[in-house]
Amino acid sequence: MKTLRLFAALLLTAALAAPAFAQTPVTNAQFSAAVERPAGWVDAPGNDRAAFNFRHEESSSQIEVIATQLLTAEVAEIFFDTFHESLRSANFAQLAQADASVGERDGLQTTYGFEHAGISLNVTIFQFVIGNTAWVVVSYAQQDLADSFRNDFESVVSSLRLTNN
Repeated sequence: MKTLRLFAALLLTAALAAPAFAQTPVTNAQFSAAVERPAGWVDAPGNDRAAFNFRHEESSSQIEVIATQLLTAEVAEIFFDTFHESLRSANFAQLAQADASVGERDGLQTTYGFEHAGISLNVTIFQFVIGNTAWVVVSYAQQDLADSFRNDFESVVSSLRLTNN
């Protein structure tokens, strides 16, 4: 009976502690921002252009968050257009584009496809502006895995927040 009570107490403690661990944000001082890393993903260092970069270890899929400070509102469109042009010039084919809402964020979502060496890659981009910063959240996943990572991608978009406001 004592073992059962101990097991129940440990189970309850783990259940209560799990949300606290899951909600630990990853921060970026340069952009005064924080985001929650999805479960099963790790930080992927070595990408200087990304404010946040996560990699799914089993699949090597990535979620990248890129930001730029804006001098004026018009600069956002130049930033977004330049990002998309870099994909098109690398032979990524645009498959879809539409205004979208992810959580409380409104923006533009674009999907690209790319094939190389027998592997089909899906790239989903959600772009939006918060204050004077333009944000691009990008999911890179093999075509057959892209739908299974959609919730992780959307959780990154939804959890992004400024830490100095």
